[in-house]
Amino acid sequence: MGMLAYLVRVDKETLDSYLADSQLLESMIENNQGLGPNWLDLDKSWDGLLFLLNGEGMANIDHPLTSVLFSDQVIDPDQDLGYGPANYLLPEQVKDLSDQLSLIIPSELKQRYDPQRMNECQVYPTGWDTDHQLSDFLVESFKELQKFYAQSAVEGLAIISFLS
Repeated sequence: MGMLAYLVRVDKETLDSYLADSQLLESMIENNQGLGPNWLDLDKSWDGLLFLLNGEGMANIDHPLTSVLFSDQVIDPDQDLGYGPANYLLPEQVKDLSDQLSLIIPSELKQRYDPQRMNECQVYPTGWDTDHQLSDFLVESFKELQKFYAQSAVEGLAIISFLS
């Protein structure tokens, strides 16, 4: 299994309902995890993506682009969805991040793939190597993330992210 990252886009009213009662979020996840166009399953690519975006992976939590997954705004700090609580971004924050992500050219992002440095930084999952399929996998995941953010911004939606 491992640590898998999920993003789900919701309207502001739904986000507010989850903030008021986090059990509603938990129920929705249990009933719908990974289903439908409002979900993005990043599988195990999440920390590799963060490395490509911020140079260190999850260890660089202060980098602005880390908030694409870990915004430091949590639904319920006491709720554990597998590996901690869910993070969220408001629609305005989604738009801002979408604008930043849109400036990143995937082929340039691929050039940041550095398996030796990723292993030194203990980027999850460990064991990165020079296999080009791994860098291609991360770039494809980035394209999906970029597209997910762009669509969410166009629709004025919030994003919830969590590790399970």
